[in-house]
Amino acid sequence: DENDAIDAMFAARAGFAALVHLLESRWQVALASVFATLLAVLLLFWFGVPWVADQAARAVPIEWERSAGEQTMAALDSMGFRPSELPAARQQQLREVYTRFVSELPEARDYRLEFRDWLGPNAFALPGGTVVFTDDIIELFASDDEFLAVLAHEVGHLEHRHVMRTLMRSASIAVLAAVVFGDVGSASSVLVAVPTTLVYSAYSREFEREADAYAFAALKRRGKSPQAFAAVMRKLEAAVAGSAGDDDEDSWSYLSSHPDTDERIRAAEQAGAR
Repeated sequence: DENDAIDAMFAARAGFAALVHLLESRWQVALASVFATLLAVLLLFWFGVPWVADQAARAVPIEWERSAGEQTMAALDSMGFRPSELPAARQQQLREVYTRFVSELPEARDYRLEFRDWLGPNAFALPGGTVVFTDDIIELFASDDEFLAVLAHEVGHLEHRHVMRTLMRSASIAVLAAVVFGDVGSASSVLVAVPTTLVYSAYSREFEREADAYAFAALKRRGKSPQAFAAVMRKLEAAVAGSAGDDDEDSWSYLSSHPDTDERIRAAEQAGAR
């Protein structure tokens, strides 16, 4: 019965009480707060989490990265990655090309090259400096320049720490979701799925452009043309199209984790023309 009197009492007071009364008595303010909260959450996921994750990734000691890469490689081998069936002479030839390339890098990272027999053409980088090529992608290369083009791209991911940044972003989002929604399982599942994530994750467009630009510059410094990268992309695109009926092979292909192929081919051609 005294509701009006109580409203008047709050309205007459200054400071925080008056602010509370204003906020509680305006439906427009309540509606605006809902939108503001949603906007804040979106901004947190879109900008805040990636920024925090990137800072955390850069702070990870290289020894930790190397240990994570070794454990991931062991996990992948246990999941079905088989020893390479490439001829020993071919492996040695590519290792020599690889050694010359990494010997000129400024980063004090323990780079390693691994060959594995697996479904479909693929190449990926693991934390700490390991770069893995499948037999199928090696068989697509018509020259060492094409091998070097893909290698430079994967090394670009490592030099920019894209691998750790991607893992940190995935883990941060999962942890944040667990805090907000109480779903602890989503956070733990990310950690369990790290090996699969590293092989089958799609880097952001920003990361892909950085790795491509790194590869183009690295090739040109060594007197190689980025056109080799464009040639590999076309071959991979044709290989994926030819295996479209094989779900397993298509799902593990190099292009499935590296989108925007046409755009990247154009960028490589433009870089080669300059």
